[in-house]
Amino acid sequence: ALLLIVVGIVVLGGGALFQRTVTIETYVEESVQGLDVGSPVRYRGVKVGSVSQITFVGTAYNLRPDDPRYFQVGQLVTVRMKLDIDAVGGSSSGQELEAIMRRLVANGLRVTIKS
Repeated sequence: ALLLIVVGIVVLGGGALFQRTVTIETYVEESVQGLDVGSPVRYRGVKVGSVSQITFVGTAYNLRPDDPRYFQVGQLVTVRMKLDIDAVGGSSSGQELEAIMRRLVANGLRVTIKS
């Protein structure tokens, strides 16, 4: 029975237990209406991950209204995404992926929300 439960979890989970991911985040000034946790993250049309959390910067970083940064950045929306390391480039570690992402951002990569 225990073996059946484990096999069921792996089959229904689609192997997500063994998927290597890294979490990245971005900040958005405009509305994120239509974007939900679980929404796909695509790079040039290829699904490379999914949205894992949507919240305000103030909530994500526990900024209190008496903190001067609260009214500067506290009302921006934080969108956190889990990227599949293998889908993004098959790099062997999150650190390599971070280096790749930094280069892409330096070369103009920006997150856009599309319906």
